[in-house]
Amino acid sequence: MTARFLFFVPELVKGSTMTKKNVFLIVQSVLCVLIALILSVTAVRIYMEGSAYQEAGHPAEWIYTREKAVAAIIPVIPLFVISLAMTIYGLVNGIEDENINKPSPDVKIDGPDFNKVGPEKAARRVLIRRVLFVAAICFVVMGIFNGSMRDVLVKAIKICTECVGLG
Repeated sequence: MTARFLFFVPELVKGSTMTKKNVFLIVQSVLCVLIALILSVTAVRIYMEGSAYQEAGHPAEWIYTREKAVAAIIPVIPLFVISLAMTIYGLVNGIEDENINKPSPDVKIDGPDFNKVGPEKAARRVLIRRVLFVAAICFVVMGIFNGSMRDVLVKAIKICTECVGLG
């Protein structure tokens, strides 16, 4: 179905420089981002439900179980299949980004114009940095309350003692 859609793309984007290959790569990229977003939201949802269940009087219960993970992944399986089919279709037909093997252009980082950006772009950069910082802090805090910090510490201690030869 997706492959059939791609044959009608030139009629949809007449007058633009979009080709079937470009649209295919864009659709595949959007599909990957969509899968990542859905899985992230699902992980947070499982965590929130598990935390509520623990607070309701079941502190010894695991938040992430195999059953919960399988139930959460089942709705995403069609997207995985479509993504896999598109990847195979792209490999068979030789569809790839023409810039993939080209080196990135040199960036001059010591010139007077390097840090000059408009106020809108600078404000947007600051906002993005702040949002990412807050998201990182939230995930760290969720990991601490989840008990993951202790698990990581125990694993690190085991690795260190095994490496030294004590464990």
